[in-house]
Amino acid sequence: MIQLTDKIGYIQHYLSPERYKYIEAKITRINIGKKKTSVYSDRFNALDVSELESNTVFAKRGLQNNFIMVQEPFITNDELRAQAERWCENTNKKLEEENNG
Repeated sequence: MIQLTDKIGYIQHYLSPERYKYIEAKITRINIGKKKTSVYSDRFNALDVSELESNTVFAKRGLQNNFIMVQEPFITNDELRAQAERWCENTNKKLEEENNG
């Protein structure tokens, strides 16, 4: 279950110049409704809790299978944060080498 102490992770993809940036946001409010539960943060509009939880499971599987989600929010932890930051750094270096190539 999502808590106010959790944080939302997100990898932003920029096109010009092409690069990636890891963004982390604090959860500011959890709104429990009759039909769905929404999470609000200091960087994102309302996010559906079921989608966040699904993305988090997918992101954790990515740790084991060497893939990562881009432009999909997930609940982050130290391990996911480290992987996302490392991936952004390595990918940006490769893109820079290709462009300067």
